Amino acid sequence: MANKKFLNAYLYNFVVGVTIPTKAHIKFEAHDGEIMSARWDYAGRYFATAGADRKIKIWEISKGISCELKSTLTGSNAAVMGIDFDTSGTMILGSSNDFATRVWTIEDCRLRHTLTGHSGKVLSAKFLGDATRVVSGSHDRTLKVWRNEWSQFIILAFLGLGFEEQGLYLHKVRWVQLQRFGDF
Repeated sequence: MANKKFLNAYLYNFVVGVTIPTKAHIKFEAHDGEIMSARWDYAGRYFATAGADRKIKIWEISKGISCELKSTLTGSNAAVMGIDFDTSGTMILGSSNDFATRVWTIEDCRLRHTLTGHSGKVLSAKFLGDATRVVSGSHDRTLKVWRNEWSQFIILAFLGLGFEEQGLYLHKVRWVQLQRFGDF
């Protein structure tokens, strides 16, 4: 019995890890209103915040002791609810309460695409792998999957799922289920 407890404790520490933060390392004001979302890029070099002030801000941690604002992305007409980096770290997207999802390039901070077509607040959006596909979820109870012809969406799925005020949990949608609807 003692060996089983030791093994369980060892596996727990191995799988879950033992370093859980207990206090804030850096604290600063990031937006002029509520912060709706925060996300690290895949390389861990930058992180972005989205706010009720209609902005996305990209931050760089300097020597582990302070955060410096790298850029501010504008173009949204309402609060930005969710953000996501593409896997290459060159683009970022933001879902907004103005019924649209927008895609910016990080290097030059230019708005590249505005994806419209939802009839409600876009609560969540994610890149599907590379930057050529995006899925967006809206308060209108639909998902739209967009591909590199950014002006058109591929799938309009009416969901029987409940939505929470904080957003739609897109991880419940499986890519395998979506593949049968078209050539992605």
